[in-house]
Amino acid sequence: MSEIPRTSGGARPAGGRALVLFPGALGDFVCFYPALDVLATRNARVTVLLRGPLGELLPEGSGLRAGRLDRPEVSRLFVEGAAAEPAVRRYLSPYDRIYAWSGAGEAVFAANLRSAARGRVHLFPFRPPGDGNRWAEYFLSCVGADAEHLRSVRMPPAPAAVEWRESLWRRQRLYGRPVLAVAPGSGAPRKNWPLDRFLQVCRWWRDKTRGSSLLLVGPVEEESGLEELVSRDVALPLRGLSLSRLAAVLAGCDAYAGNDSGPTHLSAALGVPTAAIFRVTDPREWTPWGPRVAVLGPPRHGGGGCAGDVSVNEVIRELSWAIPDVGGKIR
Repeated sequence: MSEIPRTSGGARPAGGRALVLFPGALGDFVCFYPALDVLATRNARVTVLLRGPLGELLPEGSGLRAGRLDRPEVSRLFVEGAAAEPAVRRYLSPYDRIYAWSGAGEAVFAANLRSAARGRVHLFPFRPPGDGNRWAEYFLSCVGADAEHLRSVRMPPAPAAVEWRESLWRRQRLYGRPVLAVAPGSGAPRKNWPLDRFLQVCRWWRDKTRGSSLLLVGPVEEESGLEELVSRDVALPLRGLSLSRLAAVLAGCDAYAGNDSGPTHLSAALGVPTAAIFRVTDPREWTPWGPRVAVLGPPRHGGGGCAGDVSVNEVIRELSWAIPDVGGKIR
């Protein structure tokens, strides 16, 4: 692993192109974004190779450009001798610096990347070392920055997606009403708080604020028929959202509650008051970064907490601080 020289934040050098390889999913990417923001201040242009549609979350005008991690020139790096291939060398040669959190443990990949690249190569393990190390802070440390950067960085939604959200708000008559978003799913069912508890929170929000709740339905929840279990007077299901539209919807909400999942990390990074419910994952590692995050239900030492241990009242207590009132916040 090469040492990254520390540079003063905010100083963008004249010229300089960087290539970033990042293999994570949505929650991983949100944890990585502060480090990416640091790299954007140090390079005139940064190309970020990502999985799927994560590039939708890169802010306009930031000098960040998205590409696909599975492009053939990168995939070939796992093959012996690929560094000599003209297509691989042509693709990598324009970059002054390459930062990769992919392939650090693969000797062939590392050797090919260093041989084919014209600029400096910085290879990092994808996972933080040891237990209990926060992912967002680990990624920042890789680029020579510290946790203080988390206080200032935000992930702004795309303007076109914000326009779409405004249309949605008009159609659903959400303007002027407090809006709560809940995401009852995650990448693993064992991480999930019971659906009926989310719906109890939605009913409380409706009765307390005379507002509305949005139920964010992912592909897994859509296949399970979750929408059929929810009455429209309790929550409005939203499904099939692109990542850019998901970010815009979250940014327009007054509060959010969800499991340890990508939407929860995204909500927090957008500055939305967020209640993050943990079950089996360690919040010391996965606490979302953002200005207003409440973590509920950390697992016991030795692992194995239980989402059922988090009561509805605990979630309501945290969300109560986000209820708008004429005189400020209702406590």
